[in-house]
Amino acid sequence: MKYQRIIAAILALSMLFVLSACAQDRDLRAERDPAQTAEPAEQTETPAEPTPEPVEVKMPTATSDDVELYTLDAATGRIVVNVYGQPAASYTLDSVGNIMDKDGRYVVAAENVKEFKAIEKLKFSEPEYAATLAVEEEVSKDDEHVTTYKQTPVNVTLLMSAEVENATNHIIVLEIQDKDIAEIKANANAKILADGAFKINDNQIAVELPENGNARVTVTAKAAGKTSVTALNLSGVLLTSCVLNVENGPTPGNDPESNLSEIIIASDDPMTHAHSYKKTVVPPTPYEKGYTEYVCECGHSYRDDYTAPLPMPTAAPEEHVHVYNSSVVAPTATERGYTLHVCECGDSYKDSFVAPTGK
Repeated sequence: MKYQRIIAAILALSMLFVLSACAQDRDLRAERDPAQTAEPAEQTETPAEPTPEPVEVKMPTATSDDVELYTLDAATGRIVVNVYGQPAASYTLDSVGNIMDKDGRYVVAAENVKEFKAIEKLKFSEPEYAATLAVEEEVSKDDEHVTTYKQTPVNVTLLMSAEVENATNHIIVLEIQDKDIAEIKANANAKILADGAFKINDNQIAVELPENGNARVTVTAKAAGKTSVTALNLSGVLLTSCVLNVENGPTPGNDPESNLSEIIIASDDPMTHAHSYKKTVVPPTPYEKGYTEYVCECGHSYRDDYTAPLPMPTAAPEEHVHVYNSSVVAPTATERGYTLHVCECGDSYKDSFVAPTGK
């Protein structure tokens, strides 16, 4: 027991010595670097910045009909067109089909965009119209009182009926083949539009049909002859055509009633002309569309069956380098021998000729 108490006392003294040494060492380090013994600073969390709320884009409620802007599949892709089917250069389509103006503002939302559609069906009520020019009396003022006569123009009414329910507008283009024989001078319930709004030639006039698509257009026949009247839609597609046959009236001295104006609608007339067209196919080029031209013996013609232009030419392919396989053809008694060289492209030639053996 005595020794045990002595050992316990020695261990206790040793522990006190170690603790005292550690304390002295900590004090020395604090004198050299006070930051090592400083209390750790309290951590303050930086508040997270608030997430901005998404800006809601308010789409317009206007429709294609409201702003008269539509879409059309052209050779260059899908484009925006006006009510006449002509490109609207200040407007574009975004990736989902919304119509936008040049400043990037939405004009028509995709769900309200409408495809441009021209009138697709129209007919004249009769296949041929005929008119006899009226004979007008002229009395001279001299003492002999000589009476003469002259032909005066008469009016022919063209009756049209079109399907307009699905069309973007009710506009057609009437074309008269020969303006020396007849021309459109007046109209009844159809509206003749200013030429400035359309790219049409001197023989054409734009006409807006009424809501029901039925119209009466007056054509003035002014010289004897035969001409055709053709109806086209705004896409240039032929809808229908008819023939106008104009005749000179007889002199009143030969027929007491010939000085009366007369308009004849000749649906059952044996002179009624049925078009018989000769087709000519014009192939496309890289710069022009192809088409088929239809020409009747009466002179009426139109183009249809358009085909897309050919792809633009690319850079010329690399020049072919011939690689020949050679084979020797032995001479015979009557024929020379030679070496035949043939390339995989089909080109060939012969050389190294050998005289016939003569045997």
